[in-house]
Amino acid sequence: MFVLSQHAEVRAKQRGLRRDDISFVCEYGTQTERGYIFTEKDAAQIEAEARDLIMRAARLRGVLVPVTEGVMKTVFKATHAQQRQIL
Repeated sequence: MFVLSQHAEVRAKQRGLRRDDISFVCEYGTQTERGYIFTEKDAAQIEAEARDLIMRAARLRGVLVPVTEGVMKTVFKATHAQQRQIL
């Protein structure tokens, strides 16, 4: 966690950047001697991870893992009727 100087806060506001944006760059950007920079490569990596997550969510939609006393009993794709009954 970094402290934002008053100068940096003013400049960020002038440039339309929020504290969240600055934190994002520091978390996902590339660290250099001068600080952090969010590169095309950094953006492409996040986009690829997001695509993978979206594809996994679509593939796993409707999967049910029944759990009893901390034990996973089985796994299957629930029908719409089963989903309505459970929810």
